[in-house]
Amino acid sequence: MNAPQGLPSMRGYLLCASASGRSSPSVAPRAPLSADETVRTLPLSESACLAVWGQSPGDVQVCRGEGGSTLILNGYFTGSGGSGVDGLGEIAGGILRRLDAGLSLAELEELAVGLRGSFSLLHYQPGTGIVRVVSDRLASRPVWRVSLSDGWIFSSHAAAAAQVAGAAALDLGAAASFLLYGCPLDPTRSLFQGVESIREGAVFEFAPQGSAESRTWYRFRHSPEEGRSRREWGRLAAQRTIESARGLLAISPRPAVFLSGGVDSRIAAAGLRAAGAEPLLATLGDSVNLEIQVAKRVASALGCEHELILRDSRWYLRGLRRAVFETNGCHLWRHAHFSQGFQRSPALRQTDGALLGDFFEAFSKLFCADLQGRSQIWSEDEFVSEFDSIRPPAYRPLDRDRTLEFFRPEARQAALEGLEMRIRGRFREIREAAQDPRILVDYFMRWQNASCLPTFAMLLDVRSGSPERNLMFDWRLHELLQRLPSSMRDRAGLGAQLVKRLHPAAARVVNANSLLPITLPYAIHALSKAARPRVGKLKRRLLGGSHRTTASWPHLALIYASDTVWRQSIEDVLLDPGLFPREVFDGDVIARRWNEFRQGRLQDYQDLEKLLGIGVLLRIAAS
Repeated sequence: MNAPQGLPSMRGYLLCASASGRSSPSVAPRAPLSADETVRTLPLSESACLAVWGQSPGDVQVCRGEGGSTLILNGYFTGSGGSGVDGLGEIAGGILRRLDAGLSLAELEELAVGLRGSFSLLHYQPGTGIVRVVSDRLASRPVWRVSLSDGWIFSSHAAAAAQVAGAAALDLGAAASFLLYGCPLDPTRSLFQGVESIREGAVFEFAPQGSAESRTWYRFRHSPEEGRSRREWGRLAAQRTIESARGLLAISPRPAVFLSGGVDSRIAAAGLRAAGAEPLLATLGDSVNLEIQVAKRVASALGCEHELILRDSRWYLRGLRRAVFETNGCHLWRHAHFSQGFQRSPALRQTDGALLGDFFEAFSKLFCADLQGRSQIWSEDEFVSEFDSIRPPAYRPLDRDRTLEFFRPEARQAALEGLEMRIRGRFREIREAAQDPRILVDYFMRWQNASCLPTFAMLLDVRSGSPERNLMFDWRLHELLQRLPSSMRDRAGLGAQLVKRLHPAAARVVNANSLLPITLPYAIHALSKAARPRVGKLKRRLLGGSHRTTASWPHLALIYASDTVWRQSIEDVLLDPGLFPREVFDGDVIARRWNEFRQGRLQDYQDLEKLLGIGVLLRIAAS
């Protein structure tokens, strides 16, 4: 068999086919995100076409077999030999040859078990019209699909699939989930009706007639090992972090790390340094404030090149449309820093991949609220009724009833019913994953499917500018979560101890939030953090307001309403009478809330941000 033919790495893809086999549909998105977005359309057979897009280096590899078969790899493998893009292409080509040889679904499941990395695979055979899809254990590279009356669509982006399918109707349950919590509680549902993703740890086979079979190759099961000390866990975590870093360096020898100066980004940078890399460290900020000074000191301690990139007041506005598209509509300002950074920094564009510290917080804290000593798993009804008190404080609705007023009464009821259905469905799926309620909540909120977490949007934003890498998606580290007792993850300082083991000098630099070395006990940090707001208030009284900038969160400076360009851009969406479906949203309420915000009611900022994201997404899908 000849070697499969490949394409350069792209950023996104969309595969569309007709079940009738008569004619190949057009799949190119009708409205590229910007002038520099190139869309290439490739006919795969008489009834199928593939579109790929994005000039910036990406993680989408397309391989063609000699019989016309196609394999799309989104992501990367580690520990499988080869290096760089060429190495990934060789691995993808080998998988394509095995699939073309005729693997059963059970054999495909065995293949998936042996794959390591952050990936999804899609295989299309023109002779049979069968599509096979493999997701990794976290579904960290979502595959969105739409079933049509005469075929189907698969895509890396939900908005692209909805645009081509003409499926721009909102899923009310998903919309309520996003407006209230900032994320889709059911990770397989997009904001569009009928646009769904493949669940985690699974292999699927889709036949042209619309039938589908699936097998699950991975399920999370928490089996804690209570006998190890924190020192032993720290030693094991450090060893595995270095091994994971070495696996990433085989495919991305010149990495970048977005360094905030906190514990999580320090672990990522220190792990790469311990593995022998010299990553570029990049910090985004609005001024040379305390956090920036801490990041500089961390970079100096690590002995790495450090680049500071300062945002201006229109940073987020310039990247709004792209951020909404990349995050499938679930866009929050604080999660869209990075794509603009790549455009501003030639040094970042020269790296082989970029890392965030996100998900390393699993070694520092459990992602749940105080469960007040609960030791038993909830019943389904209990979990639904207590859901808002269980969720982390940052992702609870500020004013549930006020937010829901954006929906018209009939749509509001349907949205709440859909939301409850999603909470119940997800709980049924994971209730056997752990006997420890804190671990179960952490899994529900963070790990069952990584794309549930609001901060996952930051990874999607990075992917729009560079190949994205994440050490915590490596099986070696993720497997530790199945064995770590909750006591080792909740305020035990394991993350800080991990930095100390990987790079002692980096651990001696203070934490920006507490102004204390990160290895001090949690209780001492908590006391220092509690005092900081009072100190800051005193400083503001003494210094006045001249030191204020746009800060990391644009709403703090009221630039939405005070900057003419911001205001006009937002009103162009929020006040467009034809954009938000009248049967779903109350346009008068939206207009009134925007006017109240402009007059100083800042607590509505989250609702308005999310509505803006939904409006931009609807405009993209309808264009």
